[in-house]
Amino acid sequence: GKLHKVREMLAMKWGNLINRCCASKFNLCRAVSKYSSVENVEAIGVIFGNEPEVKSRLTQLFIDVGKLPELLDQSISSFQGRAALRAIWSLIDDANTFIQISEPWTRNEIQQDAIIYTCMELSRIISILCQPIIPDMANSLLDRIDVAKSKRTLAYAIANSDSSYGRMSNSKGRQAPIKRLAKRTE
Repeated sequence: GKLHKVREMLAMKWGNLINRCCASKFNLCRAVSKYSSVENVEAIGVIFGNEPEVKSRLTQLFIDVGKLPELLDQSISSFQGRAALRAIWSLIDDANTFIQISEPWTRNEIQQDAIIYTCMELSRIISILCQPIIPDMANSLLDRIDVAKSKRTLAYAIANSDSSYGRMSNSKGRQAPIKRLAKRTE
């Protein structure tokens, strides 16, 4: 029914974002080691100095994911699951749009890494926050980007809090994190 359709759409967009960033032409491990220690998002945005749209979208993604834990807490506490899903969906959609607009495949290594790091940091945080709601999907995505089991707690649902993920994420032959489900017939 409707829940299956929502899950399928979420899985497609979220899985697509992770698959794109984990393509063999990128290097998530390098991006994480380069940008996870950066104190603030403005420092990352500086490398897109003459591209205000890319810079502002990158900054907004970090602002929005920073607000997500409280927004999800409020939504879930007041039994507004749809609002929580909308917030998650919107962020994943914004990250996919960011990839399209910024075109990391056309850029130098420094800019490419900043784009990939931004999108995967957002995916990592969303995945951590979604573990209680959709545990199998969230953990599958965290496995795909090599987030250690010990770093899947709320303490790590903050930007730049994990500098160790992505080690083998761009290796060829890795499985897609989410497979399409067969529609249940009952």
